[in-house]
Amino acid sequence: MSFEYRDTRIYTGNNDLSKIWYVSFKHPITGLWDKKSGNINKISHLGKRIAAAKELADEILASFSSDVKKTKRDTFAKKKIGYKDTLLTLFIKSKLEELRGNIEPSSYFSYRTKVYSFCKFLSNQKFKVVTVPAVQQYFLWLKNVENVKNPTTINSYRGTLHTIFEIVVKENKFIKNGYSFNPFKEVPKLKERRDSLNFFSDAQLEVLIPEIKKDPILWLAVQLLMYCFIRPKEIRFLKINDIDIDNGFIVKRANVAKDASRYGVQIPDAFMPYLEKLNLSKYQPNLYLLGLSEVGADKPISKNVLYRRFKKILDALNFGDGYSFYSFKPTGAIMAKNGGADLLDISRQMGHHSIAQTNDYLERYGCTNMTTIRGAFKKF
Repeated sequence: MSFEYRDTRIYTGNNDLSKIWYVSFKHPITGLWDKKSGNINKISHLGKRIAAAKELADEILASFSSDVKKTKRDTFAKKKIGYKDTLLTLFIKSKLEELRGNIEPSSYFSYRTKVYSFCKFLSNQKFKVVTVPAVQQYFLWLKNVENVKNPTTINSYRGTLHTIFEIVVKENKFIKNGYSFNPFKEVPKLKERRDSLNFFSDAQLEVLIPEIKKDPILWLAVQLLMYCFIRPKEIRFLKINDIDIDNGFIVKRANVAKDASRYGVQIPDAFMPYLEKLNLSKYQPNLYLLGLSEVGADKPISKNVLYRRFKKILDALNFGDGYSFYSFKPTGAIMAKNGGADLLDISRQMGHHSIAQTNDYLERYGCTNMTTIRGAFKKF
């Protein structure tokens, strides 16, 4: 049994002095529930224990007031943006809507998830200013209350909200004391641990490819990724008229390319005969290249189709963790390097901004130019 006292709840075990009593409370900044007993369970008189419990609750609430004041007095609090609570959340959401026309639908919904999460936090905690400590408390709340614990995911939230607040702080009418400050700038990114996917060895390809060829659409997608380094999303939106057989290249349109720029990739000799056999000229040029079961479709396949189909093959062959459909990209890059392709050509085909980026990419998979090291040791 318990009873409410101010903004706390005091648990008394139905006024049983043999049980553990405690004061339950919700922290006004983190939004987390906690409990404290202090010394109240040492008191053997019912009335005095109740009084002591109320006194403990008063102390807890008083400490909250002190914490809030301390947060507002924090060094970073000099850099703050003031809002009425409802204006704050509504205004942030309005800035998101302004971005909607300039980003892809999938990006918009990803942004919305993160922005609404932050607005939910602000609303629950009744923040009227957004300070760096408030942002830090948000990420604590995100981890402990919303159970978002992956560092990469948390950094994604930070990046999205940083982008939104770059727009927010430009609206001077909502800024107190003339400060124009993005509080997310002062919160560092978390350290991420990203393990690269495994690539497929020649021996593994000998096992995989016969199984993949049983699904012609999957086999076509694998070759686009392995030979041309066209990313899965770009493959889904590839159209018949993006493939120029006569001139030997494939166009990656700016509206679907990862870097939002239009450029062409070469069709390697190993891939060209397969594309020629498709006789793409007989299809309407504006059709999407990949359908669910055949070439030429009115709409793109869904984003997980290729991954799911290939995973069934991986599972059937007991490949284990560390492999996916995307593993064909590093497989192709290593194949090109070991086959004698120039590093600059590989870099251009992969859409990298520099040779250094391509070299770093290959080195992650042990594909380096350190050929002299192989013969440098004495055999015992």
